[in-house]
Amino acid sequence: MSDPQRSLSKNEWDCKQPLASNKILIRNLSLSINAGLDAWGRKVPQPVSVSLTIHLTRAFESAAENDNLDQSTINYSQLSQELILKLREYESWLSTGELFTAIQSTALSIADGGSVPIRAIEIELGYPKASLLGESATVSYALDTVANHQSCGMSVSNLRLPCVIGLFAHERERKQIVVANVWIDGIHWKAVEEYGRLESVVTNVIDGSHFKTLETLASQVLFRISEDFMKKLGLAAFVRLRLEKPTAVPSAVAPAIEIYRLIPEQETTDN
Repeated sequence: MSDPQRSLSKNEWDCKQPLASNKILIRNLSLSINAGLDAWGRKVPQPVSVSLTIHLTRAFESAAENDNLDQSTINYSQLSQELILKLREYESWLSTGELFTAIQSTALSIADGGSVPIRAIEIELGYPKASLLGESATVSYALDTVANHQSCGMSVSNLRLPCVIGLFAHERERKQIVVANVWIDGIHWKAVEEYGRLESVVTNVIDGSHFKTLETLASQVLFRISEDFMKKLGLAAFVRLRLEKPTAVPSAVAPAIEIYRLIPEQETTDN
């Protein structure tokens, strides 16, 4: 069997970027696109939240000095409109990887038109209708256009799952909500469409559990992610798992347990 595949983690990718930088950002551009898989695994149009960060090679000094848009920067209004127009053109279904490519090529074409050198680009896609029991599934991609360093990630957010959990007698009698968040950082690009499978793995473990502590439950969830998700897909990545019990402490929003691991464990440069 070949070695598990992964990209750089976001931390590894960030460490390779210059400390000083100028960036242009667009946050949460809301669109309806025929891209990605919905909560049932279907290829149908769905709402997508697009966030984009462009790292410039040089500072936008002349635009700042002249208080006007020029070739040292990118017009974010134009970029937003071009993204909307471009992504609405696609009638056939786009994979998440193809959607990343379409956004990247649009951003680069706008920059090239203004002769603005780009050092790197980051894209985050939120699929709010791609999760059955949570708030959303999110996938991210970062590319250093100079060194060709790449990072991919995915997450499922705020899965609300009822289960028997707790040490006290009253907690053994009825189910209570556990909120689960999972981030996969440094995953191989081929797996960015697998957020539905990841949610199913987490849901199956928590739904049938009767553990007394979040520590034990979290360990079991992480083990199943390793066995039923990472290993089955031949992947390696950093996994961050957080479990919360919102009703456990009345005076707090929630106590929580968080685990961060490289699965499978191997040597890494992550700091």
